[in-house]
Amino acid sequence: MSQHNPARLPDQSINLTVIALMVLAGAASGAASAIFPDSFAKVLNPVSKLFMLDGSAVHPGLFYGSAIALILGWLGERRIWALVLTVIVVSIAWSAAVNAAIKVYDIKDLRTLYDANASRSAGSDATAAVKLLTGFVAGIVGAFVMVAGLAISIPPLRKGAAWAATTLVGGVAGLLIYPFLAGWNETAALILLFAVWQASVGASIGIWVARRRWPGRTWPNRLGETTSA
Repeated sequence: MSQHNPARLPDQSINLTVIALMVLAGAASGAASAIFPDSFAKVLNPVSKLFMLDGSAVHPGLFYGSAIALILGWLGERRIWALVLTVIVVSIAWSAAVNAAIKVYDIKDLRTLYDANASRSAGSDATAAVKLLTGFVAGIVGAFVMVAGLAISIPPLRKGAAWAATTLVGGVAGLLIYPFLAGWNETAALILLFAVWQASVGASIGIWVARRRWPGRTWPNRLGETTSA
């Protein structure tokens, strides 16, 4: 009976620890971003201009990107440019998501399509359908930019399945923008949106990050054998 060679099964080696860390990093950094004081966030205004945002909107991407970079460093990523790129890519993804949400939510004809009384100046009268569409589009855009950028330094993310799965997850999680746009408690709504979106997208990306061979890391593959990362 032939024996399976673990070295030939890199794509089957899935480390649940990596996925769990990506989820934790996303949820924790998301919650921290939601409660981060605006007064401190304004300090980031010089940096935020690079991402076409104001200081109170750029820090979620910086926090999330830094958290992912730390995980990649723990895994064995020693290329400084790759770690810096991670922070930049995630920040750009956040910028793209925020700007996409603003653009979609501000389309007068779209709001009028669902609500004849909607006006460009009154955002609160947009219907639930527009709020949900806003979150779905923003979630897809953010996730797509993120996985596309990270794929530069993480080869497994270059697969079509990784792109499709992550963008879909991002779109679905983006629906949680509804409580925020509906006027619920702002802090609670942002914690829900940021923590769940980042944790969900992090889990999807983590599945593919765990498939890469990282220096000095070992874990069991699906066959119960141990393989070197």
